[in-house]
Amino acid sequence: DLLLTDLRMPNLDGYELLALVAKLPAAIRPPALVLTAVAGRRERERALALGAVGVMTKPFRALEVLETVDAELRRSRAALAAR
Repeated sequence: DLLLTDLRMPNLDGYELLALVAKLPAAIRPPALVLTAVAGRRERERALALGAVGVMTKPFRALEVLETVDAELRRSRAALAAR
């Protein structure tokens, strides 16, 4: 229902993952939330341009992540119901 990813990962980085997910049909494309230590504006803009619904910079509070995940899942489910 939701994809959580980092930008820096071995083998396949977060940008590559976001690009692959963007190729999925809209009906099955999960919202993607990026959790990362990379805090630059360029990195954030690139992730959002590739389809991320949000970018959260480490360190973050667990409650903040849970609230964001909950909000994105609600938004995603509402969009699916409206189709």
